Amino acid sequence: MVWIVIFICMSFAIMPMIWVKQSPYQKKIAEFRKAARENGLSVRRCRRPDFREGENRLVSVCYEISTIYKEDDMKSPVNYYGKTKLEAENVLIGSNCNYLIIRPNCLCSDYNTPFSISSNSFKPAQHFLSWLISTLSNNGKIKVVNDQISNPVYIPDLVDVILTSILVDYTGICHYGSEDVVSRYDFAMKACKIFGLDSSNILPVNSSELKQVALRPKKSSLNCQKIVEDLNIELYTTDYSLNRIYSNK
Repeated sequence: MVWIVIFICMSFAIMPMIWVKQSPYQKKIAEFRKAARENGLSVRRCRRPDFREGENRLVSVCYEISTIYKEDDMKSPVNYYGKTKLEAENVLIGSNCNYLIIRPNCLCSDYNTPFSISSNSFKPAQHFLSWLISTLSNNGKIKVVNDQISNPVYIPDLVDVILTSILVDYTGICHYGSEDVVSRYDFAMKACKIFGLDSSNILPVNSSELKQVALRPKKSSLNCQKIVEDLNIELYTTDYSLNRIYSNK
């Protein structure tokens, strides 16, 4: 008899939770969050601008979309490569060791970049900027996505940040990228202007048109304020980094 009473009480306690989870409103919220994640958007809860003090009901909560990811935002990798990186992070975090995880974004450098744009001999492209300069210098036409947004990193700057972190025994998770946020197409247009290349050979396309084998996140902009404040470092614009690469040619 006692177990029956306990079962009935538990049923009454759980049923409201089940009802809320299965309500049309909750289903709409779940669909919204799923669609946002699939488009590379970070979703977090916030109070409505018109909420009344002391109002804690579900209807007083709205969802704020942020395209600038912070270190503690929800991770939603869209491809196998991203999932393996997240798994590696989880293994390291759970190791009970001191660790430093620096998440960079869209690496670029002067390595393997054909500095002499008048030369007909080019090295095989190994990164986006090298491929871009090599192809356009040979008067080739390329398609570049305009809906994949990030803040590119000049590799020598990333190396300096890593060395500084080691010297001061910096630990934890942090982001590092350029000061500005640009699409791949914007990056390509900036490179054309600085390197004196013909931008008319660049055709802007959507990710769906490019038909890449692996999905790419459309919005992967990183909030780098944490490492800036912790290490007292500066971030640089994409233009500044590209000009430094050009000056090394």
